[in-house]
Amino acid sequence: MGLDISRLLGRCPSKQCVLDPVPTWLVKSLPNVFTPILTKIVNASLASSQFPTPHKHALVTPILKKPSLDS
Repeated sequence: MGLDISRLLGRCPSKQCVLDPVPTWLVKSLPNVFTPILTKIVNASLASSQFPTPHKHALVTPILKKPSLDS
């Protein structure tokens, strides 16, 4: 699982949400530190069949397809 997490970290974009407690660039720049932590979180979530409540929130910003439309 650790190799999968490491590969996913390498593929994810560097953008982030204001809800993220740690900047994405920092997580991606220190894979040896964050991969074991993220692996434990994912494994615990899968083993308990529960998703951590703090990770259930999102900010959704709609984007207009046509700039001529009234926002």
